[in-house]
Amino acid sequence: MKKLLIYTSVLSLILAGIPTKILAKDSHGIEGTSHIIGAGAFPFKRLRASHPNHYLRIHVQGQAISSLTIELPEAMTIKDGVKVTDETGTELKPKVTLDPEKVTLAFAQPIAPDTTLSIKLKDVHRERFIIRTLMYRINVLKVGMEREVSLGVARIHTD
Repeated sequence: MKKLLIYTSVLSLILAGIPTKILAKDSHGIEGTSHIIGAGAFPFKRLRASHPNHYLRIHVQGQAISSLTIELPEAMTIKDGVKVTDETGTELKPKVTLDPEKVTLAFAQPIAPDTTLSIKLKDVHRERFIIRTLMYRINVLKVGMEREVSLGVARIHTD
């Protein structure tokens, strides 16, 4: 019985120590297309007490993009603007248009494929705290196209 317990424990430790490449791989299902990597909020413990920052990460693939639109949830405003950086931490300075329903980021230079954008919505204020899962619909305008293409919905669960 002791040997079985020891063997089971050792096997569990070995399996836990094996790196899982699948977790780090983009799993959006369609190779070569831009997609949402993730979304979140900080501070995540006291979202109702403070005005947090919301983060969105977008991986640009396939065609370069010239602009990005984020549709905001109802009764929400961004008090301190938007900050956009690439994977190296370089701050990009898009032309930001803040409307009550959406945020539009127009880039002076198209964002090349294989670039990861980190978008920070600073000091988010919500009038209603009833909705606990916020949905951001994200659309991009690819270079050479006339209409935006939907990347999908980024969800942020708040408390």
